Amino acid sequence: YHLSDDFESGMPSFTEPLKIFLSLNHRVSFLWIKEKGSPPLSDPFLKKQNNLFIYANTKISLLFSFFKIFFCTLIEIKKLNPNIIYCHGAISAGAILASVICKKKTAVRVYGTNKYWYELERLGKVRFFFKYPFIFLMFSITSNILIATDDGSKTNKIYDSIGNAKCFYFLKNGFPVIPKKPNVHEKIILCVGRIEKKKNQIKALRFFEKIAPEKKNLKFFIIGETSDSIYYQKLKNQIKNSDYKDQVFLIGSLKKNVLYDYYKKADAVISFQDNSNFGNVAIECLTYGCLLITYDEDSFKKLADNFKGPIALLGMGITELALKYIKLSEEEASKIIKNGQNAITNELEPWIKRAKEEAQIIAG
Repeated sequence: YHLSDDFESGMPSFTEPLKIFLSLNHRVSFLWIKEKGSPPLSDPFLKKQNNLFIYANTKISLLFSFFKIFFCTLIEIKKLNPNIIYCHGAISAGAILASVICKKKTAVRVYGTNKYWYELERLGKVRFFFKYPFIFLMFSITSNILIATDDGSKTNKIYDSIGNAKCFYFLKNGFPVIPKKPNVHEKIILCVGRIEKKKNQIKALRFFEKIAPEKKNLKFFIIGETSDSIYYQKLKNQIKNSDYKDQVFLIGSLKKNVLYDYYKKADAVISFQDNSNFGNVAIECLTYGCLLITYDEDSFKKLADNFKGPIALLGMGITELALKYIKLSEEEASKIIKNGQNAITNELEPWIKRAKEEAQIIAG
């Protein structure tokens, strides 16, 4: 395996450290936890790994899945006797518990916690446990290492409240390789990310419908693999009923080099997640010299303060942002894009360096 090889996955915080392990000839055994009926992964290497299928549509099925994951992990531990169990996401709570019981070095990677700090504050610990048991267990089981992304999601506050890991690391994402070719902007805007409710593609569609009458011949590309088939169908119906349906395109997942070419052509990229938008899409967008349109959040404000100017087109809602985008001059857009690119490359590390740091945390 060579570090120059790419995974066609949208989660570099998973794949980039994995590349380091593989390049150092570590033996890595996978146990993929997938919901029954979910679409296949786009990456050919990852598609070949062992799959453990679960049902997650009811609380009873989730409870059954927890024990299924727990016992399957125990079997794998007995069979392989691994040095480290690295558990990703809340659905792996059963694996975390199995690893700790077997007294294995246990590392946990947290994702998608953007709404849970507010829920923990609102509900209190006991009610939070009953509503989000896997999230609670992921933090509260005494693992050796807990790693979370510093993307504005306040995971550090959740850890301070209910975390029991021996070591906690709160790390910013890295940025991809900086392109050498200049951007050639076309009349397209992008919404990039897995098709699921929390990514808010339908709200992105509403934004496009507000700007389309003023921005003639503009096209809207929604890019990403489907992880929520019900939401995907709802999105398709919304597009079908839109007055601008002929200008909206559901692209699906793309190879990374093709996605990056889209970034370089895009007039703008929109990101309307609830609570946290400073993730990989925002970082890729800014690195590749795109105009990012998103909500006004602390993460962007802190970066903007360092560069004495905006790094993205920010607002409190889609109506405000649509008006700002319609009125934005080319000169203003160029200044924001330049600030954004400088902010990312000065404040963050490239993924190759960041991944080595994370791999060292896990294996060290």
